Amino acid sequence: MDPFYQWSSRPLHKSLCVSFIATLGCFLAIEATNRPLENDIAPLGILSLQFAGELSSALLILDSWGETARLHAAFNLGFDYLFLVVYALFLSAACSWLARARQPTSQGFATAGFILAWAVFAAAALDMIENVALWQLLLGSMNAHWPILATACATVKFAIILTGIGYIVIGAWAVLIHRHRPTDS
Repeated sequence: MDPFYQWSSRPLHKSLCVSFIATLGCFLAIEATNRPLENDIAPLGILSLQFAGELSSALLILDSWGETARLHAAFNLGFDYLFLVVYALFLSAACSWLARARQPTSQGFATAGFILAWAVFAAAALDMIENVALWQLLLGSMNAHWPILATACATVKFAIILTGIGYIVIGAWAVLIHRHRPTDS
């Protein structure tokens, strides 16, 4: 069930560390290119477009961005393809690593971690579909299905990602407590 079942702990840990650094770097780049997109109509920048949900709202957001902001949006969407690879690898590796660590004492928690490790890859696929929909809007498509598709994909994607992050926080806390618990003699 573990997506990294062929990897021993050392390569998984190394992958976890490298993907964390890459995820953090990509996140900072995405955040920097998102700032010019934030305004009264799109207070969350590209996230506002992701969750517009209908064509009229998406068009208002796009109209609120000037030419420079639209270039930032285009870069943001293009760079997101790298970001989705590294965040998926990081979150999946972290869920698998924690599931392995908790497997001897909590089989249910471990099973949830392995399921989330796979689900994160589905979130990345949804992110790709969402990006295609957003590209179509950025390129001027008037198809009302694009904002609906983007919002649906973003909603499920973020639900999976936030669940994975929650699992990582709870799992890391459990591992730390377990390691620092005095052993019974």
